[in-house]
Amino acid sequence: MAVRVDISDEDSIDEAVGAAIANFGGVDILMNNAALMIDIVGTAVCEFTREQRDRAMAVNVTGAWMFSKAVLPSMRLRGGGRIVNLSSLGAFPAGSVYGITKLAIVGLTTALAKELGPLNITVNAIAPGFTQSQAGRKLTPQSGPARDAIESAASTRATGTPQELANVMHLLVSPAGEWITGQVIHVDGGAIRRP
Repeated sequence: MAVRVDISDEDSIDEAVGAAIANFGGVDILMNNAALMIDIVGTAVCEFTREQRDRAMAVNVTGAWMFSKAVLPSMRLRGGGRIVNLSSLGAFPAGSVYGITKLAIVGLTTALAKELGPLNITVNAIAPGFTQSQAGRKLTPQSGPARDAIESAASTRATGTPQELANVMHLLVSPAGEWITGQVIHVDGGAIRRP
């Protein structure tokens, strides 16, 4: 079932969650994936207008926050659930407004994991590296300085596939991931190596 939703509007989010509950009986899994990227990743932080900043935060951070809150009653009634947020390689370290919003997603993830854990709701984040998606191909052409930087940072290959991200999401929402919460999993070919 597809439902049109404005991620920056709380009423729109509530309607989408209501439609899911009406059609499927409740919500077990939430994947917070909506984000502005292409339009904001290359603009200098100090060049952002107030309107641009507010829109980026509303879509990339507040939307995930409101959606998580909206599914909470259903997950509580169903005895638990899984929330997976999408962060980014661009948050480590944040070098753009996009990166700032994706670092905020890390904070949202850890705060929700602590708060919702007693309700049997796990909350994790996936931080993808450069992916062979439409947006990824637009940001990283096949040659040039950006591609060289990606290739020198990665331990394996420079770009991944959308399926590889889906595989990690599947782990986090399956019974195999029931004791994983409050984590950021980097799916980036080893570009970010954390202890």
